Amino acid sequence: MEKKKLQDYIHFYIGQPCVNSWFAETHDMYDNGWILAGVDKMSAKPYKLENSDDFTWSKEVLVILRPLSDMTNEEMLEYSKIGHKWESGSPASNITTDWAYRVCWLVQKGFDVFNLIKSGIAIDKTKGKEGKV
Repeated sequence: MEKKKLQDYIHFYIGQPCVNSWFAETHDMYDNGWILAGVDKMSAKPYKLENSDDFTWSKEVLVILRPLSDMTNEEMLEYSKIGHKWESGSPASNITTDWAYRVCWLVQKGFDVFNLIKSGIAIDKTKGKEGKV
């Protein structure tokens, strides 16, 4: 199986907290309240990071995500209500639409839909900044 690469998934997680892993964990710029603000795959530093006071571009980041097991009861209830607004058309197209809405909801909530924590290219939010695998 091919090793996962962050650049293949990072665009899904724009708006999520991250760290600037180009710096050592002890450096002030590593964890500066960064949010992934954009991606420019053609740039030498493709990841735009922002916080309330500053922005920077980085060569390396780790997105901070939640494992699916971290879903609360309230979130499970909300998740269970996504989709099921069957419109005219084939059942297959409706299932695909439900699936897409559910994946988008999970990503928006910061869940690790693509198993990036286990692959070592994201941080487990429930374990803090040291939660890298």
